[in-house]
Amino acid sequence: MPVPTHAWDCETSIWETTCPDCGDIVYFFSCSCGSKVYFNLPGPPWPEHAASCLPYKIRVLASTTNLTGAQIRQMVLKYAQANNLPLNQRVQQVLSSLPSFRSGGISLIAVAPSRSAQGLVTGTVTTINPSVNFFNRLKLPDNKMSRGLLGKLVQDAYDEVVLRTSPDGFRQSLEYVVFVPSHEVKAARIIQRCRASVKLVFHQLIGGQKMWLGQSLQRLHNSRRS
Repeated sequence: MPVPTHAWDCETSIWETTCPDCGDIVYFFSCSCGSKVYFNLPGPPWPEHAASCLPYKIRVLASTTNLTGAQIRQMVLKYAQANNLPLNQRVQQVLSSLPSFRSGGISLIAVAPSRSAQGLVTGTVTTINPSVNFFNRLKLPDNKMSRGLLGKLVQDAYDEVVLRTSPDGFRQSLEYVVFVPSHEVKAARIIQRCRASVKLVFHQLIGGQKMWLGQSLQRLHNSRRS
């Protein structure tokens, strides 16, 4: 995707995820020049999600201004009416929680599997689920057809490893759910709260399910000792 106003060597990426504020499907764009934007669609006219996400606007107002809850509610209601935005249940819940808002929170972005986001990632291991049963996970019967569909996922044991990157300057942290061969997890001595790196490989089953498979898993030297 060209970004004419950026440096000539600017590297960009975009992937599907969910908005941490409203939960809608969005497309997270980032580039090596520092841009980070949510879009409603992954192409022209590139509608920015922030313009239509009322929970996001509520959070920003609550965490960056000294406005009272009543003032924020009034501003949001006027904005919603002017832009024909629905005041759905999620928006009502966020508005009702205004007294409990605190600044300094971290936005967690779940990175959905896609070919464009493949590559090496580094982060903290938050969860390890050993020996995943893909029949149960994908709600498939254990039969010859399902085994052919799953292929290598049932030929070897896989652990589910959840990796979370450190917050960046925008207080955003990326989260990856990666399936790694169990023997690699054991060999690398991966435990919860350790720092690790893994190569993400996009994998899509015949039925359309998408997932991250992990290769070259390594525990970093500054990790917490077991």
